[in-house]
Amino acid sequence: MKKRSEFKVCFSSKGWELISEEKSKLIDQRDAMISEKINAILKERSTFCKSDEYKIWYKKSPCDIDFIQDNSLISDAEIKVGKELSSRFNSTSIDIIELYKQYDLASTDEYANIWNSYNEETQANMSNLFEKKLTWYKFNLKKKELANIIPKKVTEVKARLKLIDDRDKEMN
Repeated sequence: MKKRSEFKVCFSSKGWELISEEKSKLIDQRDAMISEKINAILKERSTFCKSDEYKIWYKKSPCDIDFIQDNSLISDAEIKVGKELSSRFNSTSIDIIELYKQYDLASTDEYANIWNSYNEETQANMSNLFEKKLTWYKFNLKKKELANIIPKKVTEVKARLKLIDDRDKEMN
Protein backbone atom coordinates (compact mmCIF):
# COMPACT_ATOMS: atom_id res chain seq x y z
CA MET A 1 0.00 0.00 0.00
CA LYS A 2 2.91 2.33 0.70
CA LYS A 3 4.11 1.90 -2.90
CA ARG A 4 0.70 2.98 -4.24
CA SER A 5 0.65 5.99 -1.92
CA GLU A 6 4.11 7.14 -3.04
CA PHE A 7 3.11 6.62 -6.65
CA LYS A 8 -0.06 8.66 -6.15
CA VAL A 9 1.90 11.50 -4.50
CA CYS A 10 4.34 11.53 -7.43
CA PHE A 11 1.51 11.66 -9.99
CA SER A 12 -0.38 14.31 -8.04
CA SER A 13 2.68 16.53 -7.89
CA LYS A 14 2.63 16.64 -11.70
CA GLY A 15 -1.07 17.53 -11.78
CA TRP A 16 -2.18 14.02 -12.71
CA GLU A 17 -4.59 11.74 -10.92
CA LEU A 18 -4.86 7.99 -10.57
CA ILE A 19 -8.24 6.69 -11.68
CA SER A 20 -10.11 3.44 -11.21
CA GLU A 21 -11.08 1.11 -14.04
CA GLU A 22 -14.73 2.06 -13.50
CA LYS A 23 -13.91 5.76 -13.81
CA SER A 24 -11.83 4.99 -16.88
CA LYS A 25 -14.84 3.33 -18.55
CA LEU A 26 -17.03 6.34 -17.73
CA ILE A 27 -14.40 8.63 -19.21
CA ASP A 28 -14.29 6.47 -22.36
CA GLN A 29 -18.09 6.69 -22.66
CA ARG A 30 -18.05 10.43 -22.13
CA ASP A 31 -15.21 10.85 -24.65
CA ALA A 32 -17.12 8.79 -27.22
CA MET A 33 -20.19 10.99 -26.76
CA ILE A 34 -18.12 14.18 -27.04
CA SER A 35 -16.32 12.81 -30.12
CA GLU A 36 -19.66 12.05 -31.76
CA LYS A 37 -20.87 15.61 -31.17
CA ILE A 38 -17.58 17.11 -32.35
CA ASN A 39 -17.63 14.95 -35.47
CA ALA A 40 -21.11 16.30 -36.25
CA ILE A 41 -19.79 19.87 -35.93
CA LEU A 42 -16.75 19.06 -38.09
CA LYS A 43 -19.02 17.38 -40.66
CA GLU A 44 -21.00 20.62 -40.83
CA ARG A 45 -17.71 22.48 -41.34
CA SER A 46 -16.76 20.17 -44.21
CA THR A 47 -19.88 21.30 -46.09
CA PHE A 48 -18.35 24.78 -46.30
CA CYS A 49 -15.77 23.40 -48.77
CA LYS A 50 -18.45 22.24 -51.20
CA SER A 51 -20.58 25.35 -50.94
CA ASP A 52 -20.83 27.55 -54.03
CA GLU A 53 -21.07 30.49 -51.64
CA TYR A 54 -17.41 29.95 -50.61
CA LYS A 55 -16.04 28.77 -53.97
CA ILE A 56 -13.90 31.89 -54.41
CA TRP A 57 -12.20 31.19 -51.05
CA TYR A 58 -11.51 27.49 -51.52
CA LYS A 59 -10.07 28.13 -54.97
CA LYS A 60 -7.12 29.75 -53.16
CA SER A 61 -7.21 27.76 -49.91
CA PRO A 62 -8.53 24.22 -50.44
CA CYS A 63 -10.00 22.25 -47.54
CA ASP A 64 -7.58 19.38 -47.96
CA ILE A 65 -4.70 21.77 -47.22
CA ASP A 66 -3.01 20.70 -50.43
CA PHE A 67 -2.50 24.18 -51.73
CA ILE A 68 -1.11 26.08 -54.66
CA GLN A 69 1.96 28.25 -54.20
CA ASP A 70 0.07 31.48 -54.74
CA ASN A 71 2.00 34.58 -53.75
CA SER A 72 -0.86 36.98 -54.46
CA LEU A 73 -2.61 39.05 -51.83
CA ILE A 74 -6.27 38.59 -51.09
CA SER A 75 -8.81 40.51 -53.22
CA ASP A 76 -11.70 42.54 -51.83
CA ALA A 77 -14.19 39.91 -53.05
CA GLU A 78 -12.18 37.17 -51.28
CA ILE A 79 -12.06 39.24 -48.10
CA LYS A 80 -15.86 39.56 -48.09
CA VAL A 81 -16.35 35.79 -48.45
CA GLY A 82 -13.46 35.06 -46.08
CA LYS A 83 -14.90 37.18 -43.29
CA GLU A 84 -18.22 35.35 -43.49
CA LEU A 85 -16.40 32.01 -43.53
CA SER A 86 -14.18 33.12 -40.63
CA SER A 87 -17.28 33.92 -38.62
CA ARG A 88 -18.76 30.49 -39.31
CA PHE A 89 -15.50 28.74 -38.38
CA ASN A 90 -15.27 30.79 -35.20
CA SER A 91 -18.83 29.86 -34.31
CA THR A 92 -18.22 26.12 -34.78
CA SER A 93 -14.97 26.31 -32.78
CA ILE A 94 -16.83 28.02 -29.94
CA ASP A 95 -19.45 25.23 -30.10
CA ILE A 96 -16.66 22.68 -29.64
CA ILE A 97 -15.05 24.64 -26.79
CA GLU A 98 -18.41 24.99 -25.02
CA LEU A 99 -19.07 21.28 -25.45
CA TYR A 100 -15.85 20.50 -23.59
CA LYS A 101 -16.55 23.09 -20.91
CA GLN A 102 -19.79 21.31 -19.99
CA TYR A 103 -17.64 18.81 -18.11
CA ASP A 104 -15.65 19.79 -15.05
CA LEU A 105 -12.66 17.57 -15.70
CA ALA A 106 -9.00 18.29 -16.23
CA SER A 107 -8.94 16.44 -19.58
CA THR A 108 -11.92 18.32 -21.02
CA ASP A 109 -10.41 21.62 -19.84
CA GLU A 110 -7.22 20.68 -21.68
CA TYR A 111 -9.16 19.84 -24.85
CA ALA A 112 -11.10 23.12 -24.59
CA ASN A 113 -7.80 24.99 -24.20
CA ILE A 114 -6.37 23.24 -27.27
CA TRP A 115 -9.38 24.26 -29.36
CA ASN A 116 -9.39 27.78 -27.92
CA SER A 117 -5.72 28.27 -28.78
CA TYR A 118 -6.29 26.82 -32.27
CA ASN A 119 -9.29 29.09 -32.82
CA GLU A 120 -7.41 32.21 -31.70
CA GLU A 121 -4.42 31.41 -33.93
CA THR A 122 -6.68 30.57 -36.88
CA GLN A 123 -8.58 33.85 -36.48
CA ALA A 124 -5.27 35.76 -36.23
CA ASN A 125 -4.02 34.03 -39.39
CA MET A 126 -7.21 34.99 -41.24
CA SER A 127 -6.98 38.58 -39.97
CA ASN A 128 -3.42 38.82 -41.23
CA LEU A 129 -4.59 37.63 -44.64
CA PHE A 130 -7.51 40.12 -44.65
CA GLU A 131 -5.13 42.95 -43.69
CA LYS A 132 -2.84 41.89 -46.56
CA LYS A 133 0.03 41.15 -44.20
CA LEU A 134 0.25 37.64 -45.70
CA THR A 135 0.09 36.22 -49.19
CA TRP A 136 -2.19 33.27 -49.85
CA TYR A 137 0.88 31.03 -49.81
CA LYS A 138 2.00 32.20 -46.33
CA PHE A 139 -1.58 32.01 -45.07
CA ASN A 140 -1.93 28.42 -46.30
CA LEU A 141 1.41 27.42 -44.76
CA LYS A 142 0.20 28.66 -41.38
CA LYS A 143 -3.22 27.05 -41.93
CA LYS A 144 -1.51 23.70 -42.55
CA GLU A 145 0.68 24.12 -39.46
CA LEU A 146 -2.34 24.95 -37.30
CA ALA A 147 -4.35 22.02 -38.66
CA ASN A 148 -1.65 19.66 -37.42
CA ILE A 149 -1.65 21.10 -33.89
CA ILE A 150 -4.99 19.73 -32.67
CA PRO A 151 -4.44 16.04 -33.44
CA LYS A 152 -0.92 16.19 -31.99
CA LYS A 153 -1.98 17.88 -28.75
CA VAL A 154 -5.09 15.71 -28.32
CA THR A 155 -2.94 12.60 -28.79
CA GLU A 156 -0.53 13.88 -26.12
CA VAL A 157 -3.39 14.40 -23.64
CA LYS A 158 -4.90 10.99 -24.42
CA ALA A 159 -1.52 9.27 -24.08
CA ARG A 160 -0.92 10.90 -20.72
CA LEU A 161 -4.38 9.91 -19.48
CA LYS A 162 -3.92 6.36 -20.75
CA LEU A 163 -0.55 6.16 -18.99
CA ILE A 164 -2.21 7.20 -15.75
CA ASP A 165 -5.00 4.66 -16.27
CA ASP A 166 -2.57 1.84 -17.13
CA ARG A 167 -0.40 2.56 -14.10
CA ASP A 168 -3.46 2.64 -11.87
CA LYS A 169 -4.42 -0.83 -13.12
CA GLU A 170 -0.89 -2.09 -12.37
CA MET A 171 -1.16 -0.84 -8.79
CA ASN A 172 -4.49 -2.64 -8.14
